[in-house]
Amino acid sequence: MIRRCKIILDDLIAKVHNLKPNHLYENNFVTSQKFPTSVLFSLCQMFFNCQGFKHNDLKPTNIGVMIKNGQYKMEYIDLGSMGSRGSPDSCASHSIYPATLLYLSNTKVPDYDSNFFENFLDSDDDEMNTTELVEESKHITATVKETCKKAKGNFGEGRGDNLWAKGLVLRECMEGQHPAMKNGQDLDSIFETLKTTDFYTDFIQSKVYDKFYKNDPEFEPVRRFLQLAFERDAEKREANCFQLLNNEREIFDGVGDLRGELSKYYDLE
Repeated sequence: MIRRCKIILDDLIAKVHNLKPNHLYENNFVTSQKFPTSVLFSLCQMFFNCQGFKHNDLKPTNIGVMIKNGQYKMEYIDLGSMGSRGSPDSCASHSIYPATLLYLSNTKVPDYDSNFFENFLDSDDDEMNTTELVEESKHITATVKETCKKAKGNFGEGRGDNLWAKGLVLRECMEGQHPAMKNGQDLDSIFETLKTTDFYTDFIQSKVYDKFYKNDPEFEPVRRFLQLAFERDAEKREANCFQLLNNEREIFDGVGDLRGELSKYYDLE
């Protein structure tokens, strides 16, 4: 189910960071712009509103700005992989929920072998066959940014896996490009980065954090969110979800002037 919205997060990222059309990753790119804190808070708040689960295919193209009763609010706009409480993946080796490779947690990254492109895309009527997909994979957007059927299963009900994905979305918002591509833009490098990188420490040591967020007291709740999101142990990450849901929800209650921030990039009249 796809819902209409005013603004797509993917487009907002491009506007904030002045990205070129079709920008994917540049090794020497360091943004000169700070991402609006109110949007970061709103993205975190979505986690609480859904009790930590629901979506299973978190990425900037699946998040948008809705207007309800005159209020601007971040919401999920494509619920095709929506989960529900009490419905964990039936098979740990293969998720029942289609997802996007770039936003998989370290424990959901699939094996990249000779069978990788079999039943790849989340579409029964897709015309691309395995040979075409292998050829298209040379252009990385054909694989890592498309919703597919290759993810391994969620841990439990998937709260921790969604928390991790939300952390990657937050980093992409702040940096203007996806951190899993830092060691190479081929599938082998991306999968290895997702499996082995401490994305929290990596961010805290980044130029972007040092320049824009390190000394910003308003950013502290988001930093805490990232710290809990990027726990590499799946069981501990699941526990972190309940730590957030039960003890830290209130720190994200004030999201600031979301409409005012968005009006800097869009004509909202």
